[in-house]
Amino acid sequence: MKNSVRSLGRIVLVVFIFLLSGCSLIYKTNTEETKVVDVTTEDTKVDDTTTEVTTTETEIVETKLISKSKELTAIDIASEYVIKAKKLATYTHKDDLAVSYVNISEFIKFMDGGIVDLNISKNEIMTISYTFDIPSELQPNYDITYTYEMTIDAENEVISYNDFDMVSNLNVPMLSQYETDLIISDIEVFDDDPSVEINLALYNMDIVLFEDGYYIPLYLANLFFTGATINVYEMNDYIYIIDDFSDLNELFDAFEIDNSKNVSDISLYTKNYLALYFDYFYGLKDYKNIETYRTVLDDYDFEEKDSFNELFNELERFIIKQNDLHTSLISAGYLGEDYTPIKPKSNKLSKYITAYKNNQCYLRESEISYRSYENIFVIEVNQFTLDTKDLLKPAMEEAKKYDDIIIDVRCNPGGNLIGVVELLSYMTDEKIPVSYINPATGGKIIEYYDTTNNVFLDKNFYVYTSPATFSAANLFTSIVKDQGLGIVFGGKTSGGASAIIYTVLPDGALIVNSSNFTLINKDGEVIEDGIDVDLNYSYPIRWYDLIDDLTNIFVDSSEVVVYKNTGKNSVAYDFDIDRSLNGFDVINYILSVYDYETNELLHNVLFTSDDFTYNMSKGEGNVAYKVEVSVEYNITNREIEKEEIIFTDIIDDHSNTFDLYATEIPIGEKFYAYSYGVDDKDAFKFTVSESGLYRIELNENKLYSHSIFDEKGNLIGEGCDFQLEPGVYYLVASIHDVGDYSIQVRKRIIS
Repeated sequence: MKNSVRSLGRIVLVVFIFLLSGCSLIYKTNTEETKVVDVTTEDTKVDDTTTEVTTTETEIVETKLISKSKELTAIDIASEYVIKAKKLATYTHKDDLAVSYVNISEFIKFMDGGIVDLNISKNEIMTISYTFDIPSELQPNYDITYTYEMTIDAENEVISYNDFDMVSNLNVPMLSQYETDLIISDIEVFDDDPSVEINLALYNMDIVLFEDGYYIPLYLANLFFTGATINVYEMNDYIYIIDDFSDLNELFDAFEIDNSKNVSDISLYTKNYLALYFDYFYGLKDYKNIETYRTVLDDYDFEEKDSFNELFNELERFIIKQNDLHTSLISAGYLGEDYTPIKPKSNKLSKYITAYKNNQCYLRESEISYRSYENIFVIEVNQFTLDTKDLLKPAMEEAKKYDDIIIDVRCNPGGNLIGVVELLSYMTDEKIPVSYINPATGGKIIEYYDTTNNVFLDKNFYVYTSPATFSAANLFTSIVKDQGLGIVFGGKTSGGASAIIYTVLPDGALIVNSSNFTLINKDGEVIEDGIDVDLNYSYPIRWYDLIDDLTNIFVDSSEVVVYKNTGKNSVAYDFDIDRSLNGFDVINYILSVYDYETNELLHNVLFTSDDFTYNMSKGEGNVAYKVEVSVEYNITNREIEKEEIIFTDIIDDHSNTFDLYATEIPIGEKFYAYSYGVDDKDAFKFTVSESGLYRIELNENKLYSHSIFDEKGNLIGEGCDFQLEPGVYYLVASIHDVGDYSIQVRKRIIS
């Protein structure tokens, strides 16, 4: 593990508030107004329009490598950012006419209001960087500042990052600020190299250095310079600014097909962009054991499609093949207005839809609702949002009245990570770990969330899941299991391990995908394929029987065989224990001895083996003892510890009750006991298996008058000989003498 400012920068600077099925972090960054600082080593004239270098009318456009194309009118429909720029200049590459290029410096200036301050320097390569302050509460463990830096090498077509998280950490604070009592109290960063080098030549993409200006395709500028939550969308003469909170119907309603576009000109750009994007921005690439998507996409014929609808069919076929619920085609874009999605669905999506219907999730209208069933309280959490904190308050206030609380997330498709942590803060007063990796760099981070307002409820929590439990709800289930916060029942979740991000393809299609913010469990395993339950339970639920069913998964954990030998002065136990339940790990066996009358614990003995013996001396005086063996165990790979009493015995030489504590004596065997007084009457239990005459013998041959009762407590008779039928009987023996004695019930043989 390594604490470094470099690693911290990835954590504290940006917000990941992804809607739909994504996750979010608490946002921390600087709030200064965005501006571009352009430092060049050569004199570069930048006029008030958007061109860096002016041209003369006599120059022929076709002979120039880069020439100005048109100015796009900006339309800002972002909900959380204000982009003030009104125009963005686009350029034409003479050898690459099908797509728009932009000047990088101009594009960064255009994004003012959406991204942080960037310092730009240009000589043989272009360097873009920014430095931010580390929050004061974390400075004891880190440096005061940290710098992100990327370099753009036009000659070699290479973009390099000192820390690849820079690409997603460019956004300024959103207009809406989330207030919470949660804080990140600690961070662990495990060794990784955050630097990344991207060779665009492998994807047939160009960086153009022309007359001291650096140019890249607009779709790449959107990828590298808009941050995690903003996208720009070019359509005809307009460029739309959208964010993760935009009403995309505004964009979709503006779609107007551009008949000048040909699928043959665009399709290869789409294929190459998908290869680049899924190689560096798709969080499940390593999980799927894929070396590069360039070879994966060799199986898809994008460049041979004759229409945009055929192109989008091929795109959707590729997406479905990923079998990832977080990755899908949002819209075919303005070039696919009449596109109809293909019908086949991925296996995961089919299972999710089935579970959604089977659990009647379509009937749920509220984000959070709650109700009670006698002694249990049920809270439905149907989504995690920025409202989760406030919506939980009345539910948890009512929940205080109950001992057993069920969190029903079986219809929860996910939402914001912060909503997950808000709910978990009611279930534990310990720090809440959230673990994730960045597959692009190999980095592993654990953030520990704490709260300044303790809302912990010391209750029995149960979590109800189904295959319609997904994404952030999948993370919630994972943390509950990892930290032993409750019992999980229902059905295995659908998974979902990543926050989601959006991107715009060169053909205008809009897709969403699993990002490099990839969640893992305590063992470092990606939780993409779901979380298993402790108890399978199918819908519809039997609410009134539920707690008994959940409690019973922790009973009968062991089968106990015990051999007891009672002597004059001691009792010996020989235990042979078999674990009868799978999926449980035994921690200890504890043998406890109590004073039977006062229930005072006299002593404990700890055993770790399934086979053990215990010898106990009989006490003197009018004392009885309870011997109890309990097993401590947990569910395999879980933090939940349980204890079950698996054996109880009473060493009671003066018992006079006909209950389960009466000592059972076998027919024909001597039993040794102790009498505490002449009036002492000891109770014993014995079982007759065949009819006959039975004699009670005290100290081998002394015959006294004893009392025999049947199992219901009816007196059978008094004396020493009894004609008995098969059944269970109680013997109240008259001892007469003080001290050790032996007693025996034997069948008489009459000759």
